[in-house]
Amino acid sequence: MSPDFENQTVHDGAAGRATTITGTAIEDAVDGFRVLIRPNRSLTPISMLMFMGGFSILTLSIAIVFVMQGYWLVLPFAGLEILFVAFAFWYVNRKGEDYDLVAVDNDSVSITQRVDGQERSYEFDRHWARVSLTPGERRMHSCRLYIGSHGKNVEIARALPEEGREELRRQLNTVLNKHYTPRADSNLPASNTV
Repeated sequence: MSPDFENQTVHDGAAGRATTITGTAIEDAVDGFRVLIRPNRSLTPISMLMFMGGFSILTLSIAIVFVMQGYWLVLPFAGLEILFVAFAFWYVNRKGEDYDLVAVDNDSVSITQRVDGQERSYEFDRHWARVSLTPGERRMHSCRLYIGSHGKNVEIARALPEEGREELRRQLNTVLNKHYTPRADSNLPASNTV
């Protein structure tokens, strides 16, 4: 399950296919900035089960008609077809649970990623953190968005199309370069200007 919080920005998009970014307002208060990035899931788990049930019934009905006419070899192939489609839906559903959560507060930039069921967390000092957008390795590959510092970079927003990555880069740069109030226990300078 993805993390829940009230005011969140959710950027939806199938990798490279969607051209719009949807979501609620950006949380940009004293506590910081958070953005949750996840792939677009057009089917809910219940609608996926309903589709699989209907597909299975239709496929088996057609296969049984052929079996009754003596073409028994159709039945195993119909079963394989149902298994293949069920596996494809399982895989897409599992990938749909992946997310990137980027949180910026007064002192740090934290990134929590869930990829293939495994959750990883990264944290960078806000003053040293940089956002970079690099072109794809080949002509038809989309750009990549990184956050990092001191030679350690983390790729984020793989679920967004290029336009979404560019918009997120602008938002993150605005937040990182904004004037902030350091905590009382911090001995860092009061601005993040370059």
